Formats: sequence, structure tokens, C-alpha cells
Amino acid sequence: MSKLLSLFALIVFVFPKTVFSAETNPEHLLYSKVIESYRQGDSLLLNKAVRLFLKTYPQSVHADNSLYLNGLLALSKENYKRASKNFSLLQKYYPNGNKIPSAMVGKGIALRKLGKKEKAKQIFEKIRKKYPGSPEYFQSEFQLKILK
Repeated sequence: MSKLLSLFALIVFVFPKTVFSAETNPEHLLYSKVIESYRQGDSLLLNKAVRLFLKTYPQSVHADNSLYLNGLLALSKENYKRASKNFSLLQKYYPNGNKIPSAMVGKGIALRKLGKKEKAKQIFEKIRKKYPGSPEYFQSEFQLKILK
């Protein structure tokens, strides 16, 4: 019980604007902060929220999505190294997660932007082979055309 209270206190301290609704599940509250930080485009707050979420709930069904959102925001802010790192962590720790194909596309784009075109090409070709007909397949087709 004291662990749960400590977690609530930490959430309130780190994220003072958290509104406690009828849904007081601490995992959902923390994940909602991840989503809110992503939507606001706040990289620093998102990094804190994701680190705290993964430390507290590493086996959560939302863990891979947290890393994916962190990578996606970094990609949109042209922080390609951070994006690549987040997508790589997602692949390493959540290899069966539902965001794997999308993370692979994101990592390929980040590598392409970092000038690592051969590595990016390998990733896009792997996606085409492993996920035929998926949206990621078509994104990879487009990215491969850019690389030519």
C-alpha cells in the first residue's frame, strides 16, 4: 500500500497538473501523462514520463507504445539520434509489440536522415519482406524510392 501511495505522490510531484478522475489506476494515470506530453510536443516532459512509466510498469501493454511515441516525437523534432535510440529500445525490449513495424519505419527514416543510407535501406527491405501489404510496407516502398 505504501508503494502505491509513493507512486501517487511521485506522479503528483513530477506531473502537478494531473487531474484525478474516477479512474485512479496509477498505470493509466501515468500513461495518460505520456500521451498528453506527446500531444503537447513537450520532449522533456515526455522523456520523464516515459522513463517513469517504463521503470514502474515495464511489462505494461502500453510500454512499447510509450517508447514509440517518444521516438515519434523525437523524429518530428528532427532529433534523429534520440528517435533511433527509442525505436531500437522498443525493438530490443518489446520484440512482439504491436508497434514493431512502425518503429522499424521510424528507425529507417531516422537513419536515412543521419546519412546512414545503407542501414536504412536494409531496414526498409526487411519491412517489405516481413510485412507485405501492411501500411509499413507501403511506407518502406516510398522511403526506398527516396533513397535512390
